[in-house]
Amino acid sequence: MDIAIWGCNAFSEYLYGLLDQSSVNVIAFIEGYTDSITFCGKPLYSAEAFKSNKELSAIPIVIASPHNLAGASPCVDLESMRQFKIHLQLVASKYTITNPLLHPAALVDILKVRYDNKVVTIGVQGSGNTLFTHIIQKIQVLNTTKAPIAYFFEQLCYEYAQIIFQVVGDALFSAGSEDIHIAPWKIGATHLTCFMNGERSGIFCFQTRDHITHSNFGYHTFPTQDTVKHLQSLGMKIFSVNRNPLDIILSILNKNKMIDHQSGQIKNDGSVFVICDLQIELLRQWNPIRKMIKELRYEGLLRNPVNYIAMIMTELGLSPDVEFASKIWDELKFKQLPAATSNHFWNGGAGKWESYFTKEHLIHLKAINAEEVIDLYGYPDVLQKFRQLTRDFTKDDLSKYYNDGYSSSYFVRDYIDNKFGFDTSDLLKFVHHYYGDDSTSRSLDHLVIGSKNREDVRRIEQVLNNKFIEVLIKSGSHPAYRIC
Repeated sequence: MDIAIWGCNAFSEYLYGLLDQSSVNVIAFIEGYTDSITFCGKPLYSAEAFKSNKELSAIPIVIASPHNLAGASPCVDLESMRQFKIHLQLVASKYTITNPLLHPAALVDILKVRYDNKVVTIGVQGSGNTLFTHIIQKIQVLNTTKAPIAYFFEQLCYEYAQIIFQVVGDALFSAGSEDIHIAPWKIGATHLTCFMNGERSGIFCFQTRDHITHSNFGYHTFPTQDTVKHLQSLGMKIFSVNRNPLDIILSILNKNKMIDHQSGQIKNDGSVFVICDLQIELLRQWNPIRKMIKELRYEGLLRNPVNYIAMIMTELGLSPDVEFASKIWDELKFKQLPAATSNHFWNGGAGKWESYFTKEHLIHLKAINAEEVIDLYGYPDVLQKFRQLTRDFTKDDLSKYYNDGYSSSYFVRDYIDNKFGFDTSDLLKFVHHYYGDDSTSRSLDHLVIGSKNREDVRRIEQVLNNKFIEVLIKSGSHPAYRIC
């Protein structure tokens, strides 16, 4: 793949050296003004000379703005971020070059860099995924082996992510947004949420590659089989975080404020049954893909946490350290986790479902064939207990609480499509479904905005629909690998 590099400096020279033996072909270097004709043995163009060469009009340009180098790694700091923004603005505005402009982080998609020290955990909300994410992040302190090229691009991915959060976050703040929050979406991409007038809005999407910038990243949205294979081909370790499906449902009910902790009962709310349907179907759909990857089981952690954490160390290619594992568990066990939503915390455990699910709930779960999912995920003791509690239910009981065929209804199908949104071809449609049928969505060339409030969408569009932000967002990926 052919590219040009903007900039003649120590960083661009080092970048060229990394690319020289790869599938990326650097055809030229560019500077605003120059009297030289070559750099690193390649043609060197001035901005005007490059623009006038029609054969180069579609070649992507990597903006290699100055960075200090610490050995084989670029130093990422406020100054390096400022330099990139200055150079991007210079190339796009002063020299009006219309070629695709790329941050160096965009090259990771082309180079297929291996990341043998990275971990991705995938699990539905309520599965224990957040807890495992924090455990693995602490374990990864021991993993100090990093390939130079991998660490080089890890730093650049981090830099690009910070620039996006800084520029887009500041723009939204200027529009009156509050509680601006960055959240994962697809693997490799994030979206941003904010509140205006009490309504949540979302902006999709930014290719910030959190699975590369973090030692471990947890996702509640599920990858396709092809995505799993791709991540494995890059050396990443993928885990499915699993938990008894009935305890998962109870945890999600708590997150949705449907548990009355004073009475110890589930609130009388029709949405309870909808959540049961959604989660059982979601786990059913995820089951074939989860079998391709290794499992982390929540109940296994509870039974013997120190040994289980030591086992995870072994899975990550590290020597098990029981003392360090014990320290990790003492720091994290059933406490409010850093950056986690406070109202989501509920002292963990296994088997809580027996104390909360009434006959009405159990009838509904039996009617939607929760037994099948409990069996698929390998919980024979839970399955036996569930069958004991539901063995006397009659067909009349089941028909009273279950509309046959509901699990294939539009609402459930749409929810599942959102959770398996990695291959979404129509991002506008995805965002519209994500925020509901009464929402407003707006698609720009570089992002999609969704909200239930039309005025909020207009205000967000007003601050984000400018040339610099468009070029910045698009600079995160080569056009051939762009998600949005």
